[in-house]
Amino acid sequence: MINCRLNINFESHILEVRLKESTKFQEYDQLIKSKNDQVIIDLSEREKNQIDGLKLSKSGFELIPTYLDVESVKELKIVGYKDIKFPTQLFRPFKNLTRLEIKDSLNENSFIGLENLEILELSENKIDIEENTFKALINLKQLIFTSCYFGNFHKTNGRENLKQLKLKDCTFADFRLEYLELFKNLENLQIFTSRFAKSEIKSFNRFEKLKILETDLEEEMHLKSNLEILSLEFQSFKPHASFNGLKFLNIRVECPLNQIEHLNQLNQLEFLDFKLPNKLTKKFNQVNLPKLKFLVLTCRNTPNFNQSLQNLQGLELIGASFMPRDQLKNLKSLDYLAFIDPSELYSFHGTTFSTIKNLKFLKIENDYNQFPFDDDKRNRINEEMSKLFESPENVLFYDDMCVI
Repeated sequence: MINCRLNINFESHILEVRLKESTKFQEYDQLIKSKNDQVIIDLSEREKNQIDGLKLSKSGFELIPTYLDVESVKELKIVGYKDIKFPTQLFRPFKNLTRLEIKDSLNENSFIGLENLEILELSENKIDIEENTFKALINLKQLIFTSCYFGNFHKTNGRENLKQLKLKDCTFADFRLEYLELFKNLENLQIFTSRFAKSEIKSFNRFEKLKILETDLEEEMHLKSNLEILSLEFQSFKPHASFNGLKFLNIRVECPLNQIEHLNQLNQLEFLDFKLPNKLTKKFNQVNLPKLKFLVLTCRNTPNFNQSLQNLQGLELIGASFMPRDQLKNLKSLDYLAFIDPSELYSFHGTTFSTIKNLKFLKIENDYNQFPFDDDKRNRINEEMSKLFESPENVLFYDDMCVI
């Protein structure tokens, strides 16, 4: 950016200075001679300086409206203005802004003029939100708070057009979960590692349009039956027929299933991630999920996979012992297979899965220990693993133990 008109006199002056031969001024010279919108911005022609996305850090915000056509800016990110107090009307010139990210600083009433804003992301802020803080954001659809502390959060802050609310690593001094019910059209709710005041909410049923719920909340709550995506860490979950619209389910951490056959009531399920107790390994053969496309299974003993899973395209096994021969024979559509932190890699090179004709990607990942194999054994294992593929000659081994 050069804040003056570009002309021959300016170019001559630059070339006459003592640093004429320096790399820096050679670059200036080339930019000036090839002046176009892609490589240089003439700050004297504000109306021509249009930009879709802009990131600002530490200083210079007040100069932007002078040199840029701010109405052209669609996305704005502000970082490092922690000790600077923004004026109330700061964002009014950004009439067409649709996404705003602010890190380290926020003043109440800072959003006047942002009627077209759809996404607001605030992080590492200490916020006192008054009743009218978000009043101007009439079209806000997505609100994200990360590592924020709220000293004040009034019940009257509901945004009727809000579709997605994400809270991560936040602390609320007086905010109760039941205040969320004011977001009447909420479709996507994510709450992780956040602390609230004591809450009396016991059910998500009042969120009539909620389709996605992801949370690590420990409080037991009644889950909405028409969810499409559900991810829980600590709450118990018992599948039943009212959840038959569920397409994505993650209950890996602390939500063990007591009866494996209950999964069969989730007949629309396409993605499943859960922990299989050893006592239910044999009963896994009772699973009937014909629409399942991707399965992440944490288990010690690898179960048999029946014919109802013939449409499964991806399978990840976490912490599993390697299975006997042809344990995956019914997975005829499988093209992705991953073993994460396997416990018995030594036995794998003797296993063949000749029925998996569509396998395109095999991943073996161990975060805890390096595989202690000499070169000869690695080569033997690689040779056996290449036989898993329909065209072994096209198999590429990466980092000795990963096949792509």
